[in-house]
Amino acid sequence: MTVYGFDFRGHGQSEGLCAFGALEHLDVEAVVRRARAEGFDQVVTFGGSMGGIAVLRHAALIGGVDGAVTASTPARWDGHETEAVRRMVWLAGSPWGRKVLRASGVRPSPTFQWVEDPVDVVGKIAPIPLVLIHGRDDHFFDEEQAWALYRAANQPKRLLLSSRFGHAEDGYSAAFAEQVAAVVLEVVSR
Repeated sequence: MTVYGFDFRGHGQSEGLCAFGALEHLDVEAVVRRARAEGFDQVVTFGGSMGGIAVLRHAALIGGVDGAVTASTPARWDGHETEAVRRMVWLAGSPWGRKVLRASGVRPSPTFQWVEDPVDVVGKIAPIPLVLIHGRDDHFFDEEQAWALYRAANQPKRLLLSSRFGHAEDGYSAAFAEQVAAVVLEVVSR
């Protein structure tokens, strides 16, 4: 199994500006095209949090993958009452917050481009297999976000909930990677 890791636009060494989920599906497409050009017959995308939004939007709007896996992905852009989301909204939406982001190495777009809620596009992913992973203890988005995505998605779909996962990369471990790899192999072999 080969894994491609990359920085989204406006992060790390990637060019451009962070669009907070509005354009990042195009970054996913660039990596999918590279994998196909390098001869891989089966390509499965994986993303957590904003990366999960990018993976969902890519599978729904562009497609061309053999599976999509998301972790800690919200169903809706608003309605979250957690302190972590309030901080992120401040960082993305205020001039001072954007300065903090720039100081941390993220280059945010000067404007926030609203796009559809992830729950409104997840139903377009089928027949691409979808795996949704969410921590019951996610400090950004509650468990209902995962259930909303799951209910709106069409088969084939799978929901994996974990009691001790946290948010996105909080739950990444060698054991988690093995579990995801097993699920991906199961999903693409159908």
